Amino acid sequence: MHNLLDKYRWQGLICIDLLLGIILPFFIKWVGIDKAWRFGLIFIVINCLWSIVIGNIIKPLPHSWLWLFVWPLIYMVGNWLFYPKYAYLFAIVYLGASYIAYGREKG
Repeated sequence: MHNLLDKYRWQGLICIDLLLGIILPFFIKWVGIDKAWRFGLIFIVINCLWSIVIGNIIKPLPHSWLWLFVWPLIYMVGNWLFYPKYAYLFAIVYLGASYIAYGREKG
């Protein structure tokens, strides 16, 4: 089972990226959660934690440094669809958090 997870690691990353970057913002906008909760909980807590997790788990992937850009790009698509344009700045924060975690991971 562990070999299967290692072999298909990138598909799981893409699925979770799509879930957090596009599906979750759509759901939150549909439900109508308050802006303070939306920005505080989703943008700062959940997405930043996911950025750190990505930085930690992509190290063994081929061309792993390119994977650092996938999550911020998917986030930007979701942001373009559902959020105000100033929230694009969070993509830079997520890229930075992923890069720091990637650099700290022993490979």
